[in-house]
Amino acid sequence: MSDDYTSRSYRMELLKATNWMPWKHHMLAVLVDLGLDGYIAEGAAPPGSADPKTPTNAEVAALKNDSEMVHVMGAETACQMWEQLTMVKESKSRLGVLATRRTLYWATVEEGFDMAEHIAKLCQLQEELHTMGSKISDEDFVMILITSLPKSWDNYTSPYLGSSGSKPELKSQELVAILLEESR
Repeated sequence: MSDDYTSRSYRMELLKATNWMPWKHHMLAVLVDLGLDGYIAEGAAPPGSADPKTPTNAEVAALKNDSEMVHVMGAETACQMWEQLTMVKESKSRLGVLATRRTLYWATVEEGFDMAEHIAKLCQLQEELHTMGSKISDEDFVMILITSLPKSWDNYTSPYLGSSGSKPELKSQELVAILLEESR
């Protein structure tokens, strides 16, 4: 890579089987920051070998766990690597949507759970569904989050839902902030 980038440092978790969405968002941010996002754009032409900004295969490989390398075998460009990873990690099949929705809607936790970890898991599932083209409305996400909690949390959540049976006006970000505050 070019000397222009030697002063920048990025710390990223390696790509694993379970962290595609967060890894993808971090990787995209780094690539945009370095001006390298064009190399993974659909239909990107392979860069000239003299281009100092071109990431080498070794640099790209260093960002993946060994068990994830199988997904980019045979790829010769960053664009091909990105396309292969996206194809494997972002299943858009109806079966994939069903499995992810089931995991999201059936998610529950037991007493003594880590609220931040639970919310992060639900948000990741919601993001995966959005990536698959299956949107979960904010109202539905509020209900999913509330119903995933143990009954002992009803005292904290019921005042925000109202007793008249009307639709909740609470946004998911507000609920997350409330739950995180209460869990401390």
